[in-house]
Amino acid sequence: MIIRFLLSSIAATAAFLFIKAYISGFLSFLIALLVYFITYRFIRYLTRKQENKSADNGKNNKNNDKILDLGFDKLKQVRNSTIEIHNNEAADKIKNICKTGFEILEYLRKNPGDMKKGAQFLNYYLETTEKIVNRYRELSLKKDKSPDIEKAMHDVETILDSINETYKKQLNNLLEDDLLDLSVEIKVLEKTMKLES
Repeated sequence: MIIRFLLSSIAATAAFLFIKAYISGFLSFLIALLVYFITYRFIRYLTRKQENKSADNGKNNKNNDKILDLGFDKLKQVRNSTIEIHNNEAADKIKNICKTGFEILEYLRKNPGDMKKGAQFLNYYLETTEKIVNRYRELSLKKDKSPDIEKAMHDVETILDSINETYKKQLNNLLEDDLLDLSVEIKVLEKTMKLES
């Protein structure tokens, strides 16, 4: 991501310095912006092509699909467990966690090159969330709740917001490159529009 930015900047600067000797500064700047944008997009294309090429390996693809399918199944089980949870606030929090989890899994399905970035979510957070919610559900179904059970349930209820925030951070980490690309494109467009006015 940073390398792509640096290489694009170098190409744009070189184009500007070379072209400036032959045409006006304003037109040279516009051409340099165009060179920057094209170089940035080309390097991004090559990077994604390489990531997808490595991810398209037959074994990896099948393995990724199995991992993602297992993740979807776990999230569905977690979401379905809310039916048995009588605390509506906790059930809603669990549903929100599942919604964010489904977004992460959908992103990974569409972008298999990011499976490494999603590994912590798939290998740790998803598994742990499932265990916590299942244990909470079991405790909430008990008729006679001791003070220890009440405390454990309260602890889970308070951690649910943190789990959802962690899921959102995981999703944002996955979207980081796409957001940066969009930000760069917007800045280039804004600069071009300012120069044309």
